[in-house]
Amino acid sequence: MNFYYSKQLCEFIHEAKAMSPNKIFQCRHCKVSFTVKSNCTRHEKRCRTETSDSERFTCNNCSHSFSRKDNLRKHVPKCSGSTVSSRNYVPNKKKTPCLVPNCGLQFQHRTVLIEHLAVAHPSKVAFKPKVSKTFLSDEDFRSWKGQEEESTFSYFVQHSGQHRRIKHFYCQHDGSSKPHSKRKSDAFKSKRIKVGHICIAKMKVSTTESGSVHLEYYPTHSHRLSPQDLVHHPLPHDVNKLINEQISVGVPVDLIYEHAKQMFTLRDTSHVSEMKANMLTRKRIAQRARHKRMSHHLHKNDADAVYLKVKQLIDEEKVVLYKPYHSKVLHDPAAGIDELPESQELFMLGLQTPRQLEQTVA
Repeated sequence: MNFYYSKQLCEFIHEAKAMSPNKIFQCRHCKVSFTVKSNCTRHEKRCRTETSDSERFTCNNCSHSFSRKDNLRKHVPKCSGSTVSSRNYVPNKKKTPCLVPNCGLQFQHRTVLIEHLAVAHPSKVAFKPKVSKTFLSDEDFRSWKGQEEESTFSYFVQHSGQHRRIKHFYCQHDGSSKPHSKRKSDAFKSKRIKVGHICIAKMKVSTTESGSVHLEYYPTHSHRLSPQDLVHHPLPHDVNKLINEQISVGVPVDLIYEHAKQMFTLRDTSHVSEMKANMLTRKRIAQRARHKRMSHHLHKNDADAVYLKVKQLIDEEKVVLYKPYHSKVLHDPAAGIDELPESQELFMLGLQTPRQLEQTVA
């Protein structure tokens, strides 16, 4: 029998071996027989009588070992006394040490650490009870989150790369002080908010299909809360929304600044609002407006951006004349511009409205 491809030959040999009644594969540990070698190999890895230490899975809490990884996953929550699902257990995930000195225990999940502190060290940490809330929309949750952050001088950051319906927010203080990438400038190198603290305050947010938001909030912080941390926080969500909306419709910077200041005066937490209002400047609003305009540019170079925009308008029959600087006329039904003296120094752009085009055709 001939085969054009080696893959076909391999498949034929595999099927022939599987169908052959004379070829039997036995587990070297329990002597169970298989007609397909791959099934035997898979069984040997999971065989309960397997004694190879190199292939066993060991619990990091009690050093008990298992021949199967799924048995280890079932064991871990029972061993740690946690209610965390065994599906979330990851053997190589970096662990968080207990915040109490000389305790020595480490935990894979933040909720397990919180449970441990509440049970084993209630006198060491002043715990606040977990808060559960339900909001009608994400907008309502964001508004509540902003008020909670203002009252506690804290800010909760959403971790990226998460499930779209389940989000986790962690205190801004939590995390390594090591920068994620090399800084391109020396700006803001001082007064870093992250100095290597482990903060147990967190929010777990679940969004339902109807759009409502369920919150599980652990409000206990493991560091001192200070009004000075407000300089590291962004502007409130509703103020940011107002600024972005008014920039998009072309409201002048001075007017946007006055409207944003008025929003600060209407907020309940006046001591926080006054500090955050001082962070809002006309310069910051102007910079945001410039960045927003730049994001809509067709090209970083102004001349190239104009050329690309004119090409779009030519297709829409809105351009009657276009001559770039130091170039010949690119669009001119009548021509003759290039014959003018010093025409290379001229820049010309003529536009027409749809109504003018209709009158010209008529």
